Amino acid sequence: MWLLTTTTDANIVPMGGHYRFRISADGLTMVRRDQLSNGCLSMALTSPDRPQRPEALVVTQIVSSGPVETHVFLSLQNRIPIYVIHGDTTYRVDGDCIRDISCEFH
Repeated sequence: MWLLTTTTDANIVPMGGHYRFRISADGLTMVRRDQLSNGCLSMALTSPDRPQRPEALVVTQIVSSGPVETHVFLSLQNRIPIYVIHGDTTYRVDGDCIRDISCEFH
């Protein structure tokens, strides 16, 4: 089960504040809680000084070793690639396709 941050503003991508919960088979016990980001981050797609939609969004990831399912969901929902950086590795999340593109920067 997931608890996802939401917004009523189509210009905002709620990149952080998401959680994943593992529930026991009988549905009575929370077995595990995973924090899918380190904070609540809302990213605006446009602003008064930048009215054009960006080509992609870029975030860092410190709670896992790479992209998580919320990056895929947000890329699909907002129809925009999301670059996820973890350490020396950069991933491109484009819809349901995740690619390690680190070697493209060397």
